[in-house]
Amino acid sequence: MIVKQLDRNLKIIYFSMFGSMACFFPFLAVYLQSKGLDLKQIGIMFALWSVTGVVANPIWGFFTDRYSYKKASIMITMGLSAFAIYALVFADSFFAIAVAIVLFFGVQAPINTITDAYTYEIISQNEELHFGKIRFMGSLGYALVSFSMGMVVKMLGINTNFIGYSIAVVIALLCVSRINYKGQTTGAILQVKDVGIQLRDRRFLYYILLIVFLSISFGANNAYMSILINHNGGDFFQLGLVGFVIAMSEFPSLQMGSRLLKCFGDINILLAGLFFYAVRYFLNSVGTTSEMLIAVQAMQSLTYPLFLISTYDFIARTTPQEMRTTALTINAAAMGVGSLIGNVGGGAVLEFVSLSGLYKMLAVICLVSCLFVFGLKRLDAGYGNGGT
Repeated sequence: MIVKQLDRNLKIIYFSMFGSMACFFPFLAVYLQSKGLDLKQIGIMFALWSVTGVVANPIWGFFTDRYSYKKASIMITMGLSAFAIYALVFADSFFAIAVAIVLFFGVQAPINTITDAYTYEIISQNEELHFGKIRFMGSLGYALVSFSMGMVVKMLGINTNFIGYSIAVVIALLCVSRINYKGQTTGAILQVKDVGIQLRDRRFLYYILLIVFLSISFGANNAYMSILINHNGGDFFQLGLVGFVIAMSEFPSLQMGSRLLKCFGDINILLAGLFFYAVRYFLNSVGTTSEMLIAVQAMQSLTYPLFLISTYDFIARTTPQEMRTTALTINAAAMGVGSLIGNVGGGAVLEFVSLSGLYKMLAVICLVSCLFVFGLKRLDAGYGNGGT
Protein backbone atom coordinates (compact mmCIF):
# COMPACT_ATOMS: atom_id res chain seq x y z
CA MET A 1 0.00 0.00 0.00
CA ILE A 2 2.78 2.44 0.93
CA VAL A 3 4.67 1.69 -2.28
CA LYS A 4 1.50 2.21 -4.34
CA GLN A 5 0.95 5.59 -2.64
CA LEU A 6 4.55 6.58 -3.35
CA ASP A 7 4.19 5.52 -6.96
CA ARG A 8 0.93 7.47 -7.38
CA ASN A 9 2.27 10.63 -5.72
CA LEU A 10 5.52 10.57 -7.67
CA LYS A 11 3.65 10.13 -10.95
CA ILE A 12 1.35 13.07 -10.17
CA ILE A 13 4.38 15.16 -9.17
CA TYR A 14 6.13 14.47 -12.46
CA PHE A 15 2.94 14.99 -14.47
CA SER A 16 2.34 18.38 -12.82
CA MET A 17 5.99 19.44 -12.71
CA PHE A 18 6.58 18.87 -16.41
CA GLY A 19 3.10 20.15 -17.19
CA SER A 20 4.07 23.41 -15.51
CA MET A 21 7.11 23.65 -17.78
CA ALA A 22 4.90 23.06 -20.82
CA CYS A 23 2.87 26.13 -19.85
CA PHE A 24 5.70 28.51 -20.69
CA PHE A 25 8.69 26.83 -22.31
CA PRO A 26 7.30 26.13 -25.83
CA PHE A 27 6.10 29.74 -26.04
CA LEU A 28 8.97 31.59 -24.34
CA ALA A 29 10.90 32.66 -27.44
CA VAL A 30 7.74 33.83 -29.21
CA TYR A 31 6.65 35.59 -26.01
CA LEU A 32 9.96 37.46 -25.93
CA GLN A 33 9.45 38.38 -29.59
CA SER A 34 6.02 39.77 -28.68
CA LYS A 35 7.77 41.99 -26.12
CA GLY A 36 9.75 43.57 -28.96
CA LEU A 37 13.03 41.66 -28.58
CA ASP A 38 15.00 40.74 -31.71
CA LEU A 39 16.73 37.39 -32.26
CA LYS A 40 20.02 38.52 -30.71
CA GLN A 41 18.26 39.86 -27.61
CA ILE A 42 16.26 36.62 -27.32
CA GLY A 43 19.57 34.74 -27.42
CA ILE A 44 20.82 36.95 -24.60
CA MET A 45 17.73 36.19 -22.52
CA PHE A 46 18.15 32.46 -22.99
CA ALA A 47 21.82 32.91 -22.12
CA LEU A 48 20.81 34.71 -18.93
CA TRP A 49 18.50 31.78 -18.17
CA SER A 50 21.50 29.46 -18.59
CA VAL A 51 23.76 31.61 -16.38
CA THR A 52 21.09 31.68 -13.69
CA GLY A 53 20.81 27.91 -13.82
CA VAL A 54 24.60 27.51 -13.71
CA VAL A 55 24.74 29.54 -10.51
CA ALA A 56 21.52 28.37 -8.86
CA ASN A 57 21.77 24.62 -9.47
CA PRO A 58 25.03 23.88 -7.61
CA ILE A 59 24.09 26.19 -4.73
CA TRP A 60 20.72 24.53 -4.18
CA GLY A 61 22.29 21.11 -4.72
CA PHE A 62 25.12 21.67 -2.23
CA PHE A 63 22.89 22.87 0.57
CA THR A 64 20.33 20.15 -0.16
CA ASP A 65 23.04 17.47 0.23
CA ARG A 66 24.63 19.23 3.20
CA TYR A 67 21.43 19.18 5.22
CA SER A 68 20.08 15.93 3.69
CA TYR A 69 16.58 17.28 3.12
CA LYS A 70 15.61 17.18 -0.52
CA LYS A 71 11.89 17.38 0.18
CA ALA A 72 12.17 20.83 1.77
CA SER A 73 14.27 22.13 -1.14
CA ILE A 74 11.70 20.90 -3.66
CA MET A 75 8.80 22.50 -1.82
CA ILE A 76 10.62 25.81 -1.31
CA THR A 77 11.68 26.13 -4.96
CA MET A 78 8.25 25.14 -6.26
CA GLY A 79 6.46 27.57 -3.95
CA LEU A 80 8.73 30.50 -4.79
CA SER A 81 8.58 29.83 -8.54
CA ALA A 82 4.75 29.87 -8.47
CA PHE A 83 4.95 33.56 -7.54
CA ALA A 84 8.20 34.54 -9.28
CA ILE A 85 6.86 33.72 -12.76
CA TYR A 86 4.56 36.76 -12.64
CA ALA A 87 7.60 39.00 -12.86
CA LEU A 88 7.68 37.99 -16.54
CA VAL A 89 4.08 39.14 -17.01
CA PHE A 90 4.75 42.68 -15.83
CA ALA A 91 8.21 43.11 -17.37
CA ASP A 92 7.99 45.54 -20.29
CA SER A 93 11.59 46.47 -21.09
CA PHE A 94 14.81 44.63 -21.90
CA PHE A 95 16.21 45.26 -18.40
CA ALA A 96 12.97 44.35 -16.63
CA ILE A 97 12.67 41.10 -18.59
CA ALA A 98 16.27 40.26 -17.70
CA VAL A 99 15.58 40.80 -13.99
CA ALA A 100 12.38 38.73 -14.22
CA ILE A 101 14.26 35.83 -15.82
CA VAL A 102 16.88 35.84 -13.06
CA LEU A 103 14.21 35.92 -10.34
CA PHE A 104 12.14 33.14 -11.88
CA PHE A 105 14.81 30.75 -13.11
CA GLY A 106 16.83 31.21 -9.93
CA VAL A 107 14.17 29.15 -8.14
CA GLN A 108 12.72 27.17 -11.06
CA ALA A 109 15.96 25.78 -12.53
CA PRO A 110 16.83 23.41 -9.61
CA ILE A 111 13.34 21.89 -9.28
CA ASN A 112 13.71 19.05 -11.78
CA THR A 113 17.22 18.09 -10.72
CA ILE A 114 16.48 17.93 -6.99
CA THR A 115 13.23 16.08 -7.66
CA ASP A 116 15.08 13.54 -9.81
CA ALA A 117 17.65 13.02 -7.05
CA TYR A 118 14.88 12.60 -4.46
CA THR A 119 13.02 10.14 -6.71
CA TYR A 120 16.18 8.11 -7.41
CA GLU A 121 16.75 7.86 -3.66
CA ILE A 122 13.19 6.70 -2.99
CA ILE A 123 13.46 4.13 -5.81
CA SER A 124 16.74 2.80 -4.37
CA GLN A 125 14.78 1.88 -1.23
CA ASN A 126 11.72 0.57 -3.10
CA GLU A 127 12.68 -1.80 -5.93
CA GLU A 128 9.06 -2.08 -7.10
CA LEU A 129 9.29 1.48 -8.41
CA HIS A 130 10.82 2.27 -11.81
CA PHE A 131 12.23 5.67 -12.73
CA GLY A 132 11.41 5.34 -16.43
CA LYS A 133 7.71 4.75 -15.77
CA ILE A 134 7.54 7.61 -13.28
CA ARG A 135 9.46 9.94 -15.58
CA PHE A 136 7.12 9.08 -18.45
CA MET A 137 4.30 10.72 -16.50
CA GLY A 138 6.35 13.90 -16.82
CA SER A 139 6.44 13.43 -20.59
CA LEU A 140 2.70 12.77 -20.62
CA GLY A 141 2.06 15.88 -18.55
CA TYR A 142 4.24 17.96 -20.85
CA ALA A 143 2.49 16.54 -23.91
CA LEU A 144 -1.09 17.10 -22.78
CA VAL A 145 -0.49 20.50 -21.22
CA SER A 146 1.55 21.90 -24.11
CA PHE A 147 -1.11 20.74 -26.57
CA SER A 148 -3.87 22.29 -24.45
CA MET A 149 -1.95 25.51 -23.79
CA GLY A 150 -1.38 25.97 -27.51
CA MET A 151 -5.15 26.25 -27.97
CA VAL A 152 -5.66 28.31 -24.79
CA VAL A 153 -2.97 30.82 -25.71
CA LYS A 154 -4.38 31.13 -29.22
CA MET A 155 -7.82 31.96 -27.79
CA LEU A 156 -7.06 33.92 -24.60
CA GLY A 157 -3.58 35.36 -25.08
CA ILE A 158 -0.07 34.40 -24.13
CA ASN A 159 -0.21 35.64 -20.51
CA THR A 160 -2.57 32.77 -19.62
CA ASN A 161 0.36 30.34 -19.74
CA PHE A 162 1.86 31.93 -16.62
CA ILE A 163 -1.35 31.31 -14.65
CA GLY A 164 -1.26 27.72 -15.87
CA TYR A 165 2.29 27.36 -14.56
CA SER A 166 1.32 28.47 -11.07
CA ILE A 167 -1.62 26.07 -10.91
CA ALA A 168 0.42 23.07 -12.12
CA VAL A 169 3.42 23.68 -9.86
CA VAL A 170 1.21 24.14 -6.78
CA ILE A 171 -0.43 20.77 -7.50
CA ALA A 172 3.05 19.22 -7.64
CA LEU A 173 4.01 20.95 -4.38
CA LEU A 174 0.96 19.56 -2.59
CA CYS A 175 1.82 16.03 -3.73
CA VAL A 176 5.42 16.43 -2.54
CA SER A 177 4.10 17.45 0.88
CA ARG A 178 2.17 14.15 1.07
CA ILE A 179 5.26 11.96 0.62
CA ASN A 180 6.34 10.58 3.97
CA TYR A 181 10.00 10.11 3.09
CA LYS A 182 12.59 12.57 4.36
CA GLY A 183 15.55 10.98 2.65
CA GLN A 184 18.66 9.03 3.48
CA THR A 185 21.53 10.38 5.53
CA THR A 186 25.02 8.94 5.66
CA GLY A 187 25.89 10.71 8.91
CA ALA A 188 28.54 12.79 7.13
CA ILE A 189 28.02 16.49 6.52
CA LEU A 190 28.96 17.48 2.99
CA GLN A 191 31.81 20.01 2.85
CA VAL A 192 32.96 22.26 0.02
CA LYS A 193 36.22 20.27 -0.16
CA ASP A 194 34.19 17.13 -0.97
CA VAL A 195 32.91 18.84 -4.10
CA GLY A 196 36.48 19.70 -5.04
CA ILE A 197 37.54 16.07 -4.62
CA GLN A 198 34.72 14.95 -6.91
CA LEU A 199 35.66 17.51 -9.56
CA ARG A 200 39.28 16.28 -9.48
CA ASP A 201 38.14 12.80 -10.45
CA ARG A 202 39.40 12.47 -14.05
CA ARG A 203 36.44 10.48 -15.27
CA PHE A 204 33.84 12.83 -13.76
CA LEU A 205 35.70 15.93 -14.98
CA TYR A 206 35.97 14.51 -18.52
CA TYR A 207 32.25 13.73 -18.43
CA ILE A 208 31.38 17.26 -17.30
CA LEU A 209 33.49 18.82 -20.08
CA LEU A 210 31.71 16.55 -22.59
CA ILE A 211 28.33 17.74 -21.27
CA VAL A 212 29.38 21.40 -21.58
CA PHE A 213 30.38 20.93 -25.22
CA LEU A 214 27.30 18.88 -26.15
CA SER A 215 24.93 21.30 -24.43
CA ILE A 216 25.93 24.06 -26.84
CA SER A 217 23.61 22.33 -29.29
CA PHE A 218 20.86 21.99 -26.66
CA GLY A 219 20.99 25.69 -25.82
CA ALA A 220 20.80 26.85 -29.42
CA ASN A 221 17.98 24.40 -30.20
CA ASN A 222 15.97 25.46 -27.14
CA ALA A 223 16.31 29.12 -28.07
CA TYR A 224 15.49 28.88 -31.76
CA MET A 225 13.35 25.77 -32.38
CA SER A 226 10.06 27.61 -31.92
CA ILE A 227 11.33 30.46 -34.11
CA LEU A 228 12.33 27.94 -36.81
CA ILE A 229 8.81 26.50 -36.78
CA ASN A 230 7.26 29.97 -36.74
CA HIS A 231 9.55 30.98 -39.62
CA ASN A 232 8.23 28.03 -41.63
CA GLY A 233 4.56 28.92 -41.17
CA GLY A 234 3.82 27.61 -37.67
CA ASP A 235 1.43 29.27 -35.20
CA PHE A 236 0.76 29.02 -31.43
CA PHE A 237 -1.32 25.87 -31.89
CA GLN A 238 1.52 24.16 -33.73
CA LEU A 239 4.03 25.24 -31.09
CA GLY A 240 1.85 23.47 -28.55
CA LEU A 241 1.60 20.48 -30.89
CA VAL A 242 5.40 20.29 -31.04
CA GLY A 243 5.51 19.89 -27.27
CA PHE A 244 2.89 17.16 -27.51
CA VAL A 245 4.80 15.23 -30.18
CA ILE A 246 8.11 15.57 -28.35
CA ALA A 247 6.76 14.43 -25.01
CA MET A 248 4.63 11.51 -26.27
CA SER A 249 7.48 10.13 -28.37
CA GLU A 250 9.54 9.64 -25.19
CA PHE A 251 7.27 6.84 -23.99
CA PRO A 252 8.98 3.76 -25.56
CA SER A 253 12.53 4.66 -24.49
CA LEU A 254 11.53 5.62 -20.96
CA GLN A 255 9.49 2.45 -20.52
CA MET A 256 12.41 0.31 -21.67
CA GLY A 257 15.06 2.40 -19.90
CA SER A 258 16.09 -0.19 -17.30
CA ARG A 259 16.30 -2.99 -19.87
CA LEU A 260 18.32 -0.85 -22.27
CA LEU A 261 20.82 -0.01 -19.55
CA LYS A 262 21.18 -3.66 -18.55
CA CYS A 263 21.67 -4.76 -22.15
CA PHE A 264 23.98 -2.04 -23.46
CA GLY A 265 25.37 0.00 -20.55
CA ASP A 266 25.02 3.72 -19.96
CA ILE A 267 27.91 4.90 -22.14
CA ASN A 268 26.77 2.98 -25.21
CA ILE A 269 23.24 4.33 -24.71
CA LEU A 270 24.68 7.85 -24.51
CA LEU A 271 26.59 7.29 -27.74
CA ALA A 272 23.46 6.16 -29.56
CA GLY A 273 21.49 9.13 -28.28
CA LEU A 274 24.07 11.64 -29.50
CA PHE A 275 24.23 10.06 -32.95
CA PHE A 276 20.47 10.35 -33.32
CA TYR A 277 20.65 13.96 -32.09
CA ALA A 278 22.98 14.69 -35.02
CA VAL A 279 20.49 13.13 -37.44
CA ARG A 280 17.61 15.05 -35.87
CA TYR A 281 19.34 18.43 -36.08
CA PHE A 282 20.33 17.79 -39.70
CA LEU A 283 16.71 16.99 -40.59
CA ASN A 284 15.68 20.21 -38.84
CA SER A 285 18.11 22.07 -41.08
CA VAL A 286 16.48 20.79 -44.27
CA GLY A 287 12.86 21.13 -43.12
CA THR A 288 10.86 23.52 -45.27
CA THR A 289 7.41 23.39 -43.64
CA SER A 290 6.20 23.53 -40.06
CA GLU A 291 4.49 20.15 -40.54
CA MET A 292 7.76 18.52 -41.60
CA LEU A 293 9.61 20.03 -38.65
CA ILE A 294 6.95 18.82 -36.23
CA ALA A 295 7.26 15.29 -37.64
CA VAL A 296 11.04 15.35 -37.15
CA GLN A 297 10.57 16.07 -33.44
CA ALA A 298 9.21 12.52 -33.03
CA MET A 299 12.90 11.59 -33.00
CA GLN A 300 12.84 12.77 -29.39
CA SER A 301 12.26 9.09 -28.59
CA LEU A 302 15.78 8.28 -29.82
CA THR A 303 17.53 11.31 -28.40
CA TYR A 304 16.67 12.94 -25.07
CA PRO A 305 15.41 9.84 -23.20
CA LEU A 306 18.61 7.98 -24.11
CA PHE A 307 20.66 10.98 -23.01
CA LEU A 308 18.68 11.26 -19.76
CA ILE A 309 18.77 7.64 -18.60
CA SER A 310 22.42 7.16 -19.57
CA THR A 311 23.75 10.29 -17.88
CA TYR A 312 21.72 9.76 -14.70
CA ASP A 313 22.87 6.15 -14.50
CA PHE A 314 26.47 7.19 -15.09
CA ILE A 315 26.30 9.73 -12.26
CA ALA A 316 24.50 7.30 -9.94
CA ARG A 317 27.18 4.63 -10.28
CA THR A 318 30.22 6.93 -10.21
CA THR A 319 29.42 9.28 -7.31
CA PRO A 320 28.97 8.63 -3.56
CA GLN A 321 25.42 8.69 -2.13
CA GLU A 322 26.08 11.85 -0.08
CA MET A 323 27.24 13.65 -3.25
CA ARG A 324 24.37 12.51 -5.50
CA THR A 325 22.26 15.69 -5.55
CA THR A 326 25.34 17.88 -5.81
CA ALA A 327 26.66 15.78 -8.72
CA LEU A 328 23.33 16.03 -10.52
CA THR A 329 23.21 19.80 -10.04
CA ILE A 330 26.83 20.11 -11.25
CA ASN A 331 25.67 18.16 -14.29
CA ALA A 332 22.77 20.61 -14.71
CA ALA A 333 25.18 23.54 -14.30
CA ALA A 334 27.45 22.06 -16.99
CA MET A 335 24.45 21.86 -19.29
CA GLY A 336 23.73 25.47 -18.37
CA VAL A 337 27.25 26.59 -19.33
CA GLY A 338 26.98 24.83 -22.68
CA SER A 339 23.48 26.21 -23.22
CA LEU A 340 24.79 29.69 -22.45
CA ILE A 341 27.36 29.35 -25.21
CA GLY A 342 24.67 27.99 -27.53
CA ASN A 343 22.26 30.81 -26.69
CA VAL A 344 24.75 33.62 -27.23
CA GLY A 345 26.66 31.89 -30.01
CA GLY A 346 23.46 30.93 -31.81
CA GLY A 347 22.29 34.53 -31.84
CA ALA A 348 25.67 35.71 -33.13
CA VAL A 349 25.86 32.99 -35.79
CA LEU A 350 22.40 33.91 -37.08
CA GLU A 351 23.75 37.31 -38.07
CA PHE A 352 25.84 35.53 -40.71
CA VAL A 353 23.99 32.29 -41.54
CA SER A 354 20.39 31.11 -41.80
CA LEU A 355 18.52 29.02 -39.26
CA SER A 356 19.20 26.06 -41.56
CA GLY A 357 22.93 26.71 -41.38
CA LEU A 358 22.77 26.96 -37.59
CA TYR A 359 21.12 23.55 -37.29
CA LYS A 360 23.74 21.95 -39.54
CA MET A 361 26.35 23.28 -37.11
CA LEU A 362 24.45 21.73 -34.20
CA ALA A 363 24.52 18.36 -35.98
CA VAL A 364 28.30 18.62 -36.29
CA ILE A 365 28.61 19.37 -32.55
CA CYS A 366 26.72 16.17 -31.76
CA LEU A 367 28.91 14.09 -34.09
CA VAL A 368 32.07 15.48 -32.48
CA SER A 369 30.54 14.71 -29.06
CA CYS A 370 30.23 11.07 -30.17
CA LEU A 371 34.01 10.99 -30.57
CA PHE A 372 34.41 12.34 -27.02
CA VAL A 373 32.10 9.58 -25.75
CA PHE A 374 34.55 6.98 -27.10
CA GLY A 375 37.18 8.67 -24.93
CA LEU A 376 34.88 8.51 -21.90
CA LYS A 377 34.27 4.83 -22.59
CA ARG A 378 37.99 4.10 -22.59
CA LEU A 379 38.54 6.14 -19.44
CA ASP A 380 35.64 4.43 -17.66
CA ALA A 381 37.03 0.99 -18.52
CA GLY A 382 40.16 1.92 -16.57
CA TYR A 383 38.02 2.24 -13.43
CA GLY A 384 36.72 -1.31 -13.84
CA ASN A 385 33.02 -0.28 -13.90
CA GLY A 386 30.19 -1.72 -15.92
CA GLY A 387 29.00 1.23 -17.91
CA THR A 388 30.39 0.03 -21.20
